[in-house]
Amino acid sequence: VTEVAAAVQQAKAGQVEFRAQNQGVVMVGLGKVSFGADRLADNAIAALAAVLGARPDRFRGKPVHRITLSSTNGPGIDLDHHLW
Repeated sequence: VTEVAAAVQQAKAGQVEFRAQNQGVVMVGLGKVSFGADRLADNAIAALAAVLGARPDRFRGKPVHRITLSSTNGPGIDLDHHLW
């Protein structure tokens, strides 16, 4: 998106952007440290739904093997796999 106004409007509408690597690693920005726990949890659920929705139907098997949360340069925290 080259227009700033259009980018802001899409972000406010709930657009989720993520990057995928060849090894199956998906990186998603969920928020900032200043966000509350409820807001971060809502963002995480929306991001997971967007990633699963973008997954092609031809792929089989478990779509998510592991989820790790981390800040930009911080250590990662693995989430319990029973959550999803």
